[in-house]
Amino acid sequence: MTVAAGFVCKDGIVLCADSQESAGGYKFPVEKVLTRIDPHTEIAIAGSGYGPLVDMASQRMAKNLMGGYEDYLIIEDRIADTLVELYENSFRLYPVENQEAAIVELLIAVKLRKHSYPFLYHSTATAVTYVPEYAIIGSGRAVQYEVQNLYGKYMSVQRGILLAVQLLNVAKSVLNTVGGRGKIVTLHDADLGIGQADIWQISESEKAFQQFTAFVTPLLLGYVDLTVTDQEFVESVKGFAEHLFRTRSEYRATSDQWKAVMQALMNPIPIEKLEKKQRADQEREDQLKQRPL
Repeated sequence: MTVAAGFVCKDGIVLCADSQESAGGYKFPVEKVLTRIDPHTEIAIAGSGYGPLVDMASQRMAKNLMGGYEDYLIIEDRIADTLVELYENSFRLYPVENQEAAIVELLIAVKLRKHSYPFLYHSTATAVTYVPEYAIIGSGRAVQYEVQNLYGKYMSVQRGILLAVQLLNVAKSVLNTVGGRGKIVTLHDADLGIGQADIWQISESEKAFQQFTAFVTPLLLGYVDLTVTDQEFVESVKGFAEHLFRTRSEYRATSDQWKAVMQALMNPIPIEKLEKKQRADQEREDQLKQRPL
C-alpha cells in the first residue's frame, strides 16, 4: 500500500511517495508520482488505492487540468468533475471485488503560472478538499505522528523536503507494505519548473535521521527513569552531544551529495527546458508503442 504526503510550505509545496507495489508475495518498483507541465500549468499527483485505477485517475486528472485555466476555483471544479465522470463510468465498469475497492485517494498539487503560488488538494472518491497545511494518504497515516511533531505551517520548502525524507524513512522502517526508492517533488512560488529527486539521492540524509533516532531513545528513557542519578544522566547527555557532533561531521562530509539534491529540488530546471525534455520523452514513448511486437 502507498504512503504519500503533501506539505504546504511558505514558499511552495512538497509532495512525496514511496515506490513499492505489492502483489501476493512479490514486491516491485512503480512510479507513484505523476508530473505534467505546459506553458500555463504545473501538476504533481500522488495516489493511493488499486493500482490501475490510481493510474487512470492520475492521468485523466492531469489531462483535464492542463491548458491554462484562469484561477484555482476552476481547477477545483475540474478535479470534482473528473472524479464524478470516473466513478460514474470507468470505475463503475471496472472488475473489482467490491465498491470499496474502487475508491482511490489523490494528492494533487497544481500551480497556475498566472499566479505566483501553488495549491494542494486532497480527494477521496468524489470528495475534494483544499489542503491548507498537509495531508497524508494510504498507509502513511500509521506514522502521521511524525508529521504532527515536525511540521510547521511556515516552514520552508527545504525543511519540507527533509520532513518528506523522514516520513518515508519511518514508514519504511515500521510498515512492510512500504518500500522502494520513493520520490520527492517540489512546486515553487517562483517562476521555475518542478523539482524532482529520487530518495536514493538523499540516502545520507535518511541515514542521519536513523542515527539520531537510534541514539535519542535511550536518552529519553533515562530522562524519565528516576533511578538514574543526575550525574549518570549528565554523562549520557554529554555522550549524546558527542555522538551528534561526530555523526553530523560525517554527514557534512557528504555535503556535495546533499547540495546536489537540494539544487534539484530547490532550484529546478526552468519550465522551457522541462517542456523540451517532456516532449522528447513523449516522442520516445510513442515510438516504442509503434514498434511491431
